[in-house]
Amino acid sequence: MKDYVDWMSLNFKVVASFEDGREAIEYIQTNDVDVVLTDIKMIEISGIELAEYIYNYMPKIKVVLISGYKEFEFAKQAIAFNVVNYILKPIRVTEITRVFENICESLTLQKEETENQLKKAKQIDEIFDLLQEEFFRDLIMGALIDTMEIDKRIKFLDFDIDVNKCPFSLIDINLENYSEYVENKWEYGKDRLDNALHNILAGESENTKYFTLVITQGCFKIIGIGNSDLSIESMDISVRNYLNTIKNNVSSIFNLELEIVKVKCYSNIYELTKSMEAIPIYYIDSTTDNNSELILNDPVLIEQKKIFKASILSCDASAAFSLSNNMIDKLKLYPTSYIHNFIINLFMDIFNSLSSIHASVQKVRQEKFDYSNLIQTVSIDGIKQWTREMSEIIIEQILPDAENSNKLFITKALEFINERFSQDLSLADVASHVYLNPAYFSRLFKQETGENFSNYLIKLRMMKAIDIMRHSNHKISEISILVGYKNSKYFSRVFKNYTGSSPSNYQMKIVKEDLNLDE
Repeated sequence: MKDYVDWMSLNFKVVASFEDGREAIEYIQTNDVDVVLTDIKMIEISGIELAEYIYNYMPKIKVVLISGYKEFEFAKQAIAFNVVNYILKPIRVTEITRVFENICESLTLQKEETENQLKKAKQIDEIFDLLQEEFFRDLIMGALIDTMEIDKRIKFLDFDIDVNKCPFSLIDINLENYSEYVENKWEYGKDRLDNALHNILAGESENTKYFTLVITQGCFKIIGIGNSDLSIESMDISVRNYLNTIKNNVSSIFNLELEIVKVKCYSNIYELTKSMEAIPIYYIDSTTDNNSELILNDPVLIEQKKIFKASILSCDASAAFSLSNNMIDKLKLYPTSYIHNFIINLFMDIFNSLSSIHASVQKVRQEKFDYSNLIQTVSIDGIKQWTREMSEIIIEQILPDAENSNKLFITKALEFINERFSQDLSLADVASHVYLNPAYFSRLFKQETGENFSNYLIKLRMMKAIDIMRHSNHKISEISILVGYKNSKYFSRVFKNYTGSSPSNYQMKIVKEDLNLDE
């Protein structure tokens, strides 16, 4: 039967054949098998016993029994062992063909279902990673201060921690000469560098798990969550040992110097939220006139503004109010005019983003937003109240009319990507273009397009590369630069992963196709 049946035409390959069930069991214990075709009567272990073993230990393998007419009643015992079919002697090729065609169809459907399940599981994992990042970003930026909301999100994100007992650490890290390094030494794109650094900085030590956030390129915050039995003092020692390790790793792998700006440990997550800094990181010099501009360009406040905007777009009033209060508290040590300027810029930014969403935006802006009322307000509480009321107006009167707001933001992002794909374009660059923080934008992008940003950019670049090959005689090194890759070897690797063929072979294939068309 091994040689008589054309198994290849049935999409099967005979990987082994044996005279007894014992040998078959020994084989399937260490080799991948889809189907076992077995006679019932064998010397030591029968086909029924083989089917029982497979049912108990390797249920994914399908079993087909061969039996004589007199053995058929005996063979029906195998029903309990999920035998998929029986072939009666004398064996006919047409019957084998019918049985194995059905099995092939069944296996193909199972494979597709498994792949779909794995794909869904991967998508869920990716979304959870993004939601975890949003959680920590909201936490350290002041958008999440309500203890009940913190508990709710921790439970939803399945963090296996006791929030009252687990110590937390907050670490600020900068990479020296990051921009110069990206420009002159790194050839694989900003996103790839940030992802590589992210993987090094995040991780796990013996008693602490670390999560990394990119605040601005080259600037990271790391959140450490310690075991519940770890004291703050022990946590501090553990964190510093971990930082020394990753500092050496970054130096040896990338030849970059990692500056540890600040390390602070807290007894639990609530203490971390209460102890957030009250002022921006910029030092304000009372002798200069540029302080207002400095405040507007403060990285911490810029990040908070993006999260504030994401909260508004998500109609998350609680997070928006917490953030606006936190930002205003950061500025309360400065002249009121600086705060007014900051708040006006904050809402102008939001309106600029919303202006293309719905006609009611401009109408509400003209009728409801009177900045003169804000300028006349001098108390911090009054400024907070004005900001809250204006936020409520946007959430309640504009966004309900703008059902497709998310789609429009992604449309703007896609237009930007299509215009700039040949540049060293990062997720943060595109998110910044549509005035969103990267974590929120990343989740929104996947939600609206069905794929993550990096995969979309690779697909776009590969399609552009193929188009260039079809319509020009550029060298591979030139095509690489035209589609956004400084390093042609890296481009070739990405191209082969995407198409299954090297750029040069693909180019030759196009040339041959064109010649055939001419003929």
